[in-house]
Amino acid sequence: PKKHQTKNHQHPKKHQTKIKIPRKN
Repeated sequence: PKKHQTKNHQHPKKHQTKIKIPRKN
């Protein structure tokens, strides 16, 4: 479960960065 959380944590972080770029534009 520890390895699963690390992958899940990086997924939402990268998704927010892409949404923040178009949202600020």
